[in-house]
Amino acid sequence: MKKTTKDSKFTFVKEVTANQVEVLMLKIDSEIDLESLNFRIPQLKYLKFIPVGSIATLTIAEDPGLNKIFETLMYNYFEEIHEEESIEHNLFVLKTKINEFLKLAEKDKGWDENQLKGFYAELLLLHSKLEQSTNKVETLAGWQRPNMANHDFTYKEIIHEVKAVGLHKNTVKITSEHQLSNPENKIFQLEVFRIESLLTKHEDSVAELYSSIIDQLENVLEIEEFRVKCADDELNYLGPDIHPLPFKFITHEHISYSVHEDNFPRILPDEHKTISKVSYNIALSAIENFKV
Repeated sequence: MKKTTKDSKFTFVKEVTANQVEVLMLKIDSEIDLESLNFRIPQLKYLKFIPVGSIATLTIAEDPGLNKIFETLMYNYFEEIHEEESIEHNLFVLKTKINEFLKLAEKDKGWDENQLKGFYAELLLLHSKLEQSTNKVETLAGWQRPNMANHDFTYKEIIHEVKAVGLHKNTVKITSEHQLSNPENKIFQLEVFRIESLLTKHEDSVAELYSSIIDQLENVLEIEEFRVKCADDELNYLGPDIHPLPFKFITHEHISYSVHEDNFPRILPDEHKTISKVSYNIALSAIENFKV
């Protein structure tokens, strides 16, 4: 299936890999540098958009059910590609089709409640920092999702590691020997949010906070950067339109602890790297004296 517009060529093909996996691919060959358009979609395990100069590919490889849905939407998309419109317009139409696809592909996604709490806690801190920020670009850039970083927030002078604990939890879990390390000797705060979760069909706390953060951002590029950080992370949260959540989160307290003090209890990387993949719990009662 092919279509040519005033500045681009669109081709939809089916391919089968060496291990007999069916791959559906949309190829775009344009007169315009597609990388410069900053067109992004969520990078999911089954959906990839890769622009290289003036050529881009959108591929899906998952299961016959999803492939059939995607193929139908591609046929609909080709009917809506406007031959006299620019690539920018036709990519906008493509994005609406991808969102339609994601609503169907992601509708039965299961969620890890504790993972969502951790994400929500990070959004709480991001929201707070944006409220106080005079440079929202830097504030957003300091939030390390979706990178595999040692710390959740890293800035020129301060580091934040964020933890969410349950209502009656009296310990906080550290999942790496690097998580509380501070090789640059910055101010380092462990941010502990005590969060209660309730199952409900009437409130979606993540959606409310997500939307509130978007309202704080100042332009389309900042909003897109925030959306991509959420979508491309391991959690792959695509926003409330695609991922409505049945959780109301109630934050009972937020306490900051000074990790940069020498006697803060923690396990650090050893000089010879003989100990790795460390995981341990810190009793909150043991770090009372480190409250900020």
